[in-house]
Amino acid sequence: MNRLSMDPSEKSTPDQPPAVATNSTGLQDAIYLRNPFTNTRAPGTERYLVFLITGNPGLVEYYRSFLNILYGGLSKKYGPGADVRNVVFEVYGRSMAGFEVGAADDEYVDNKSKVPKWARRKKYYSLDEQIDIVEKRLVECVEQLTRGAGRAPKIILVGHSVGAYILLELVRRHRERLERKKRGKGVKWEDQQTTSDDSSSSRDIPLRRAASKASKATRGGGGRPEPDIVAGICLFPTVVNIHESRSGRLFSSLARVPFFPTLTSSLVHTLRLTLPRPVFVKLTHLISRMQAHNLSVTVAWLRSPRGVHQTLAMAADEMRTIGRDRWDAEVWGAVHPSPSNVARPKLYFYFGERDHWVADETRDDLMRLRGRGEEGDEWRPWMEIDRLEVPHGFSIKHSAVVADKVLEYVDSIVRLTSPARKSMSSDEFSLARNRLSVATSGSQRNSLVSMDRATLASPVE
Repeated sequence: MNRLSMDPSEKSTPDQPPAVATNSTGLQDAIYLRNPFTNTRAPGTERYLVFLITGNPGLVEYYRSFLNILYGGLSKKYGPGADVRNVVFEVYGRSMAGFEVGAADDEYVDNKSKVPKWARRKKYYSLDEQIDIVEKRLVECVEQLTRGAGRAPKIILVGHSVGAYILLELVRRHRERLERKKRGKGVKWEDQQTTSDDSSSSRDIPLRRAASKASKATRGGGGRPEPDIVAGICLFPTVVNIHESRSGRLFSSLARVPFFPTLTSSLVHTLRLTLPRPVFVKLTHLISRMQAHNLSVTVAWLRSPRGVHQTLAMAADEMRTIGRDRWDAEVWGAVHPSPSNVARPKLYFYFGERDHWVADETRDDLMRLRGRGEEGDEWRPWMEIDRLEVPHGFSIKHSAVVADKVLEYVDSIVRLTSPARKSMSSDEFSLARNRLSVATSGSQRNSLVSMDRATLASPVE
């Protein structure tokens, strides 16, 4: 298992996504997992990239255990020395803009000299702007991987919570571009630009315009190839009517308090500045009940310049933005073929049984209207409800359970999208599936989780 080096002095190799910085405690803003000995140029090799879109707070370090367990399971089944040798996987995740604990995240701002320092320092990103930035990073990641290996990977998007909403928006934009290309009209990226100068205060306009310009150039300029998005996995998804959930109703009320994000973040920063670090860490532990690595991540989030304010400001925007179902058949699927002549991505939804961010009625209505029902509905998204009492924030203590579920979905996706897997006999498929089940359950799974925590947990000073 190999992690992308985050040393700011190091440059990424041609076959890796761009490297980003790490902070003084070893926490990183991006995680990249791959087998460095895999030959992605080998004839007949199918290459997949699992691209994680985090929830809010958008720190990818919260998902380190989940990503390592997921990649461990994939490595046992796919790649050199595994049951399916001609299918290889890489896993990539990155913190959302404004949640960085390593270096300032202003690389997508075009012509920084024209952006006032106060604008760069005080910027907080809306949900629509996060979608633009995540899409830009996906394109850059695929471009970098393709440049090194000479073969573009198939993309499996994995979105948690609001990350699932971002996932569906990326799929929508992807399908619209394919349809326009089919019609020979080209792609007008500005038509898909969702940011608005009315979405935040006027003092943020210089940065927003620069970021918007860079986003448009990245998404449409230079003839960059369209990412091959073959599937999306939505974990505890908040994709419609988030304001109707228990926590959504509560936060909607708090968000109406004048300057709520500013007041709350100011209180946290006051505590950070006045309390000795050991006392601040102890207080965080008593309130959050988190241990080891996740406690380190939470402390880093609370102590970051923008993290708390970004969390609250973005959450308030989620309450306003995530309402009715806004996607058509190109996202949800249909019996008839796509007008683009490119197969629609396969979608998988994993809901919590008692999710405080998703109302039961909202979940049930979505499953009834959009999920599979009778036989012959295979074109519809697969939707199911967790029965193991996994909470919405699964990455804190339930990474192994959810990683196992994602492995099931990934196996189904590969079987549907890889010519190599389609040629497998039913006996070969059953044998490979059984081996994966054994490898990622019981004592071996517990051993993997223990190793992950012992190796990757950052000590809190």
